[in-house]
Formats: sequence, C-alpha cells, structure tokens
Amino acid sequence: MDIELTINLKLISLFLCLVTCMHLQLTFAPPAHAENTALLNSIEEAKLVLEKVEKDIDENMKLMASTCMYAGSALKELSILQAEFMENQIEDFSTGIPDALELEILEEEIDQIKKRYKRAHCSEPIIIREQLKLAHKDVALKKASPYTLPTINS
Repeated sequence: MDIELTINLKLISLFLCLVTCMHLQLTFAPPAHAENTALLNSIEEAKLVLEKVEKDIDENMKLMASTCMYAGSALKELSILQAEFMENQIEDFSTGIPDALELEILEEEIDQIKKRYKRAHCSEPIIIREQLKLAHKDVALKKASPYTLPTINS
C-alpha cells in the first residue's frame, strides 16, 4: 500500500505541477504576446519611416544634382560672356568706365554662383554621381524622343 500511496502522491504532485504550469502560462502569455505585437508594430512602423526617408533622400539628391547642373551650366555661360566681354573691351578702349562697371557686376554674379555652387556641395562625389545619372537620363530621353525642343545658344 505504501507504493500505491507514493504513486498516487507523485501523480497528484505531477498533476498539480502541470496545472500550475498551465496557469502560469495562461497568466503571463497575453502580456508577452501584447509586447511582441507592440514590438512588431514598432518594427513595421520603423520600416515604413525608413522607406519614406530613403525616398525623400533620393528625391533631394536628384534636386541637388539638378541644381548643381543648372549652376554649372550658368557658370559656363557667364564665363563665356565674361571672356567675350573682356575681348571686346580690349579691342575697343574707348568704352571706358561703363564697361568696367558691367564687367565688375558680371564678376560679382559669377563669384556668387561659385559660392552657392560650393555651398551646395556640388563637387562631392555623391552629388557628381547623381548629376551623371541625370545627364545620362537626359541624353537617353533626347535619343528616344523624335521631337526635341530647340536649344537657345547665345
């Protein structure tokens, strides 16, 4: 009989342990599940924010590259105008002070554009790569289009 009692006590003990484990599991499972759900929601939200940030960065890079390309083009045109202006001034000394003032204004404009060009980090490799991408797309677009807009050359 002693053996039966021991077996019964062990079975009861095992049953109580099982019930206690199930009770603890049921008691603490919902908060753990809720924490996991909150964590998963936070991760999903972080992914969405990251995608939006990457899209915004790409868009800003394109805008910066476009601005740099425009500024570079403007600098080239102004430099050509400056060279032509100085050539004309050398050929004709009779124009005097009015041309000198115009040349000074032109040089100030060129300096302002150069400062903005530097401030916009246009010579940074990442911006240069983006400019090359834009230029490549522009060339591909012009080749693909049978109708191109006329360009103004001054």
